Amino acid sequence: MRLTLRVQPADAAAPYRATVTTLVSRLAIPRAGDRVAVVYDPVRPSRVALASSSAVVSPNARDAMPARSATATIDELTRLAALRESGAITPAEYERLKQRLMAGE
Repeated sequence: MRLTLRVQPADAAAPYRATVTTLVSRLAIPRAGDRVAVVYDPVRPSRVALASSSAVVSPNARDAMPARSATATIDELTRLAALRESGAITPAEYERLKQRLMAGE
């Protein structure tokens, strides 16, 4: 599904529009006005992704969720991958931690 998002950065920078192509659940198809958590690249703000596949918060929520820097997420994913590759965590633990990270927990 192709979504056009109005991104409101957490650092109080001006909001901007971005387009994302993603898979969504048929049970939770986003509608105009829904609020979603996103990650973005502060160097290239047009690079935006939903924070998780279940990122839709609620229809027409009044307060936008703050966007999270893609750099912090990428750094943490890299650290988790290194732990998995070294055997410090199992592939299943890696997937669980990755899902929690992407969900913003």
